[in-house]
Amino acid sequence: METSNLVNDQQTNQEMETYSFSADINQLLSLIINAVYSDKEVFIRELISNSSDALNKIRYMQLTNPEILGVEPDLNIKISFDQENKVLIIRDTGIGMTKEELINNLGTIASSGTKKFFESLTNKDVNLIGQFGVGFYSAYLVANQIDVISKNINDSQYKWSSNANGIFTIERDDTDYSLTRGTIIILHLKEEMTDYLKEATIISLIKKHNQFIEFPIYVQTEKTREVVVEEKDIENKDVEENKDVEENKDGEDENKVEDVNEEENKEPEKRTETYYEYDQINKEKPLWTRNPKEITEDEYGEFYKTLTNDYDTHLEVAHFNVEGQVEFKGLLYIPKRSPINLHDGQTKRKGMVKLYSRKVFITDDCEDLLPEYLKFVRGVIETEDIPLNISRETLQQNKILKLIGKNLVKKVLDMINQISNNPDNFKTFYEQYSKLLKLGIYEDQQNRNKLANFLRYETSNSNGDLISLDEYIENMQPNQTAIYYITAESVKAIENSPFLEKFKLKKYEVIYMTDPLDEYVNQQIRDYKDKKLVCISKENVDLSFDEDEKKMHDTYKVEYKNVCDFIKSVLADNVEKVIVSNKLDSSPCILTTSEYAMSANMQRIMKAQTFNSSDMSYMMGRKILEINPTHNIIKNIKTKIENQQIDDELKDIVQLIYEATLQVSGFSLDNPSNFTNKVLKLIDNSMEHNKNTGVNTGVNSVNKDIII
Repeated sequence: METSNLVNDQQTNQEMETYSFSADINQLLSLIINAVYSDKEVFIRELISNSSDALNKIRYMQLTNPEILGVEPDLNIKISFDQENKVLIIRDTGIGMTKEELINNLGTIASSGTKKFFESLTNKDVNLIGQFGVGFYSAYLVANQIDVISKNINDSQYKWSSNANGIFTIERDDTDYSLTRGTIIILHLKEEMTDYLKEATIISLIKKHNQFIEFPIYVQTEKTREVVVEEKDIENKDVEENKDVEENKDGEDENKVEDVNEEENKEPEKRTETYYEYDQINKEKPLWTRNPKEITEDEYGEFYKTLTNDYDTHLEVAHFNVEGQVEFKGLLYIPKRSPINLHDGQTKRKGMVKLYSRKVFITDDCEDLLPEYLKFVRGVIETEDIPLNISRETLQQNKILKLIGKNLVKKVLDMINQISNNPDNFKTFYEQYSKLLKLGIYEDQQNRNKLANFLRYETSNSNGDLISLDEYIENMQPNQTAIYYITAESVKAIENSPFLEKFKLKKYEVIYMTDPLDEYVNQQIRDYKDKKLVCISKENVDLSFDEDEKKMHDTYKVEYKNVCDFIKSVLADNVEKVIVSNKLDSSPCILTTSEYAMSANMQRIMKAQTFNSSDMSYMMGRKILEINPTHNIIKNIKTKIENQQIDDELKDIVQLIYEATLQVSGFSLDNPSNFTNKVLKLIDNSMEHNKNTGVNTGVNSVNKDIII
């Protein structure tokens, strides 16, 4: 709508002029209130931003006209309250508006004095907020009437008024609001919006939205103090006391000196007085705009606490100013401790990094700035390249944000790398954020290798300490070709695992992975620095045997083929195949899975999922039973087969061995009661047999009979 479409409907007198809109203002305002803005509190941001624009204008004009400030040299914004009349007042000492500007700027939707001012400048480097006139109308979110009193140095003081009923009035203003220059916005609040008359509420909103505006923002605050009661207030009391003294004078002359001393030492009477004072709210300056060389560590620390309300310090800070395809500056912090709800998947990432444009808060709910796995980072980013919609709440496009986010990820990874140079700090960092790093490896293909550098694990040789993959490679045996790892529920479950037996003999270090996320990490990292990551609980593990060991293993495969075939026939579909193992030393059997199937630990994790499918066999793959040809149990089974002593008891023993191996290999029993019954049955049969033969029926003897 153009200003020329505004018509002067009537002139009630020489002082007041009434204007109407050529469009239905009520529908337009309804759109603004109900569709453009999602939160009523943004009105304070918009109005303060407009005041900041006005102050920027007068300061810019001062560059060519130093006398323009006149008798009002202070550039500031003041907010006060009229509790009785439910009025919120915002005042600035900016450029102010003439009568014509009040009509054009406030009487026309989507027109802006700031925009016209900006377009009129020859210096295109000057950039101001307030390029949309709609921001002013956000005040109708909370007010049913708005009065704007403004004084430009080139015009008289005028008052603009409207209650959004389709008209507004303009008149010369002779009220008590005497201005030398600037604007006063008077909001007559709706009945349900009186919470905005509380100084604590307004202060909180200023700190959220306009904390870093470069002009001082003052809020009228109520305070109390003790004052001495003046003599006229206690005159009558003194008269009464003097009268009593005269009546008792004859009988109390001896106390006269004492009474005089008491009067001289008497404390003056005091009372509590209420008064009002303007306090500056935005004392904290935008630290990211300063030269990093001029900022101390204490200043960075104090700013971090102000920004996050964290009582603890930060681990690392990055201060930067990026120029190029997109320009932005800011501060990023890695906290020393993570929030309680950091790993809550339902928690939004709101508040992690605050986005500003020209010192005005835009949003802290922008997921394009940093990915999920870096949600522990806190900071401030400021850019003038962000295209905003008319409400400044929603970004019209996120291409620029993605460019900024890509740069921020690099900054954060550099920060983590810097922390890793200090073992104590990195230990703290890893305890807090290791799960998120692993999530990053799973999600961020581009930075996967960089994130892998930060992984730390306990190993079979680390004595409880955590080491990096780089340190593991340095410790590898000369003939070792792969990085070996095993996954399980806990270190305790791993330490006695039969999978480690041959690796310990050959002094091959094995990484212990006990975090459920490690299973997902292993799906993404197949090798690290040309070293393949190999899970020792799966088949086809190359242990770099010498020629003699290979020949011996080939011999065993031939000798025990009949044993493998028999066990496979007994176990049927429970296993895919039975093979002679090269991993075992003291255990009779282990159960492995194929190279690309789920490990036993992963199957346990999947079964524990809340929404797990009841049938997961297509994902888990078939089990492989590996037997130890040097173990007595396997040897005895071989002897019985060769002597044709195959009976139901031998088959039960094979089934029992399989179910026992399931558990020691990390799998779970499908039917625990069936396994228990088999064990009890064998024990009972063995005890009965020993009773008849007179053999000791101790447990060891029973076990021996079962094995034989």
